[in-house]
Amino acid sequence: MSTITFKTTVQNGIIKIPDEYQQDLGKTEIVEVTIVSKKKTANTGIIAALIKNPILVENFKPLTREEAHERDL
Repeated sequence: MSTITFKTTVQNGIIKIPDEYQQDLGKTEIVEVTIVSKKKTANTGIIAALIKNPILVENFKPLTREEAHERDL
């Protein structure tokens, strides 16, 4: 088993294997693919505006993980 790592774009749902790695695969019939998606941040709208210019709130204290997941049922 060997590992090849490369970056490429997805075009119409198809992942193209770069030419320099195609020979390494030879007659391989089965490969395992792991996809790490790098999503683009929106450049328009209210969320994009807030990301670029966050609203600063005096004495703001973010919730701890425990506080964020706390539930009173």
